[in-house]
Amino acid sequence: MSDPENPIATEIAPAPPNRLLEFRRQLETLTPHAWVTPALIAINVAVFAAMLATGVHWMSPTIADLIKWGADYGPRTTAGEWWRLGSSMFLHIGIIHIAFNMVVLWDIGRFTERLLGNAGFLIVYLLSGLFGSLASVLVNPNVTSAGASGAVFGLYGVLLGFLLRNRASIPREVLTKLQKNAVVFIGYNVLYGLSKQGIDMSAHIGGLVSGFVLGVAIAQPLTDAARAMRWRRDLTVGVLGAVLVVGMCAVLPRALDLQAEAAKSDALVARVNQAVKKGDAETMRVLENEVLPEWRSIHAKMDAARMRGDVEKTRQNLTKYMALRQTGWELLLDGAKSNDPAKITAGGAKQKEADAFIKSLSGKKDDE
Repeated sequence: MSDPENPIATEIAPAPPNRLLEFRRQLETLTPHAWVTPALIAINVAVFAAMLATGVHWMSPTIADLIKWGADYGPRTTAGEWWRLGSSMFLHIGIIHIAFNMVVLWDIGRFTERLLGNAGFLIVYLLSGLFGSLASVLVNPNVTSAGASGAVFGLYGVLLGFLLRNRASIPREVLTKLQKNAVVFIGYNVLYGLSKQGIDMSAHIGGLVSGFVLGVAIAQPLTDAARAMRWRRDLTVGVLGAVLVVGMCAVLPRALDLQAEAAKSDALVARVNQAVKKGDAETMRVLENEVLPEWRSIHAKMDAARMRGDVEKTRQNLTKYMALRQTGWELLLDGAKSNDPAKITAGGAKQKEADAFIKSLSGKKDDE
């Protein structure tokens, strides 16, 4: 019925509902305070500040510094220091690294936290980061990795998983922005990782894939009824995810610490050189009882290991060097026991060959 005092009232249609505004209010109602995201950023920044305070370089931290502060390094992690899977998520390799990750975390984190709730968001963030660290140890055990990238990739995976189940609950405008940001972020990191050496893409991919699975598992409709049951879904996903992380830790093969094993071999060579100064008898005793048993053990571990890239080439060279040195010592020992000059001469030749080979690797010349 028209209003006689306002004849044009019937011609004005009611304003359409603002879907985007309603969606934002809905998220704020479901999760009033997105406090986990700024807390995570604060922890990352605090750790970085503490590193700088102890003298760690602000642009290019050394590998030793990163490992000292808890970076993920396969030989140390798989040797029982499993806490590195988590601590490495809060370490960063310079100011640019942390700045980029924190900006992206602030952008994607607040939205995802309101979407999943505080507890659910924290669970998927930590689990994605842990699975990313596990992927790094599995694929690149001799690469030192650190950063929140695996967990941040996980958040994009979570959003993809959530959209798979609840696409209709998010306005088109929001979806368009999310999809654009996700493609740019993931595409940039993949291309950058493929073009640069030392970038641990396995952690990124591990975080993304695990995040997608977690997103599918933890996604719920954006309703008050679903909100009331969030804790049950969060608890289930958290417990099952933690069990899977522990299970993967139990079956991961122990990574060989190439640098540590090389240092042990250097110490054994020094031990033999010390014995030489005391005479042939002492040299043969040290070789047979102290040096060769441990040397053979190190050589066997190096020979059995398989690595990637330049690290594999280094392993092969060290294995060859150890084989030459071992053969020379065994010939010397056998020659001394059997009083065979030919074996002693051959053993000395192998020792010289081992010396020449290791010098060639370090770029030294024979007269240096």
